[in-house]
Amino acid sequence: GRQLKVWKNEPPSMREFFLHVTKEYKDKTYVVYEEERCSFQEILRSSIKCAASLFAHAGFCLWNDILWVGDRVTICSRNRPAYLAAFWACHLLGAVSVLLDPLLPLEPLKHCLALAKCTLLILDPDRADMIQPIASTLKQTTGISAYLVFNDQTTEFCWAEMDSWTTVCSENGEGSVDILNNDPNVLPDDDAAIFFTSGTTGLPKAVLTSHRACLTAPFNASFLESRTRLRQGEPARLEFSQNSDVQGGILLPRIMCHIGPFASMVRRITCTYRGLKLVITRTWDPLEGQYTFPPYTRLLTICSVAIVIRELADHGLAGYPLESIAFTGATIPRSFFQSVRKAFPQTTVQQVYGMTETTAAVGGFAGRDYEARPESCGFMYPTNDVRIMKDGDNEAVLGEEGEIWVRGPSIMKGYFGDPVATDKVWTKDGWYRTGDLGNLDAQGYLCIKGRIKDIVICGGSNIDAAWVENVLYSVPGISEAALVGIPDELMDELAAALVTVRPEYKGTITEEYLLVKAEELLPKYAVPVMIIVHDGKFERNTSGKILKNKLRIVAQKEWERRKGRL
Repeated sequence: GRQLKVWKNEPPSMREFFLHVTKEYKDKTYVVYEEERCSFQEILRSSIKCAASLFAHAGFCLWNDILWVGDRVTICSRNRPAYLAAFWACHLLGAVSVLLDPLLPLEPLKHCLALAKCTLLILDPDRADMIQPIASTLKQTTGISAYLVFNDQTTEFCWAEMDSWTTVCSENGEGSVDILNNDPNVLPDDDAAIFFTSGTTGLPKAVLTSHRACLTAPFNASFLESRTRLRQGEPARLEFSQNSDVQGGILLPRIMCHIGPFASMVRRITCTYRGLKLVITRTWDPLEGQYTFPPYTRLLTICSVAIVIRELADHGLAGYPLESIAFTGATIPRSFFQSVRKAFPQTTVQQVYGMTETTAAVGGFAGRDYEARPESCGFMYPTNDVRIMKDGDNEAVLGEEGEIWVRGPSIMKGYFGDPVATDKVWTKDGWYRTGDLGNLDAQGYLCIKGRIKDIVICGGSNIDAAWVENVLYSVPGISEAALVGIPDELMDELAAALVTVRPEYKGTITEEYLLVKAEELLPKYAVPVMIIVHDGKFERNTSGKILKNKLRIVAQKEWERRKGRL
C-alpha cells in the first residue's frame, strides 16, 4: 500500500526487457570473453535452448519435478558466456535467479544454499569438484533437485550425480518456440533475484529483489548520464546509438554474481539496455585484461573499485579514450581522484552510492559535480528519497550527522527466509535503515561519514568484524579477538586482526597458523592482511567492550613497520 516514484516506461519484467534488447540489437556483439565473441541473438538462442531444456528435458532428473514460475535457480560460477545464457534462461521461464559467489569457501557456500532452497544448482567445473562429495547430502538438506555443470566438449565429463550443461542444452531444440510463446506473466513486483551479503552474524544473508528493483537501475544510470551531459553543455543521450559505426563496450572485471559493489549484475543490465559489449574476464589480471582492449573492443566505461582502476592506469591503460569511469564502494581520497584525472584527462568520473540491499546504486554524481565534491557520494536519483536520522526516529537538521535511511523502488523485498532480520532494517512506513552514517548539505549532496555497525570496508567489500572474530575464536587457545581497519589509499581500509592467547597456549599459536585457519573459513576478501598475536589482555571500557580505537593504532604502527615506513 506504499506509494513510490517509479519510471513509467520501465519494462514489466526481466523477460520482457531481455526479449526487447535482443530484438533491438540483434547481431551486435553482446559478450567479449577472451577470444570468444557472442552476439545478442546468439545469447538469446542459447538462453531459449537452455530454458526449453530446463522446462521439458525428459531424461533430466529435475523434471520429475517441473521448474515452476518463482522457483529458484542458483548459478555459482566464474564469468563465462554460458553464465549469461543461464541467467537469462531463468527469467525467460519466470524463475528466480540466485547468484552465488564462486569464491566462497565450502561452509559459507553450504549456508547460502540452505537459505536459497533452490531447485537447480548450476556450477562451473571448479565448484563441481567442491560440491560433488556432498552432492547427495545437499539434495536432502537444501531441496536441490539437480545439478548442471558448465563444461566444454573437449574435456571428459567426470562429475557423478550431475548433468552436463552442453549435453542438456544440445538435446532440446524443438521446444524452443514454446518458450517465446508461453509468457509466465511475471509482474514488476514479483521475485526476480537473490544476492548474498554479510550480515551482523558474519554469515551471508539472502537479499531478495523484485523485477522492478533490477530494472530501475538502467533508467537511473541514463538519468545520471543525461544530467551530466547537460551540465557540460552537451545534448542528453539516453540510449546507445544504433547509427554508431563502432560499438562501445564496458569492462566488468568482477565476478558477475556481485551486485555490490554495484558493478557486475546491475551494470550488466544497464549496458545490455544500451546495447554495449560486456567485456568479461574469468579472473581479474590487469596484464591479461589489457589484451582484450584494442583492437578487439572499444571500451567506453569501466565500473569498479579504486584498486582495479589504479591497476589499469598502472598497466598501460592511462590515456585510453574512455567516456567514463565509475567508482563504486567507498569514496576515494582527493589525491587519488587527481591521479585518475591525470591518467584519463578526457574521461568523465562518476561515484555511486548503494549496497546489496538497495539493488546497487540509489544515488551518485559525475563530471563537474563530482570534481567539485569528490569527498561526497552525490545526490539521490529521482526515484529515491533519503533521510538522515539520529537518536532513533528523530530527523537530523541539515548538515547534522546521523543514520542514512533510503526509500524507493530499488530497495530489496527483504532477507529471504529471515523475517526477523528484515524487520530490523525496515520501518513501518517503508524506509530502509542503511547502517551508514552521513549528512546532507544545503544542495542535497550526501556525504558518508562511517558505519554504525562494526564493519571494515576494503576495496568496496564490507567485512563484518564479528564474522572474522568468530572464526578466530573458533581456534582453540584464542582468548580475545578483534578486527580493525587500517587506512589505505587504494583499498580505503585493510582488515587487520589482533588476538590474545590463553596462558597454556602461549608460544604454540603463530600468525602463520591463524592465517591458514582464516583462509580455510573465510572468503579471500575477508582474510586479514595480518594477525597480531598481542601480549597481555585487550583494554576495555567500563561496559566490557574492547577499545578498538587503541588497537587500531597498534595495528597501523605494526603495518607501517612491516612496510618499512617506520
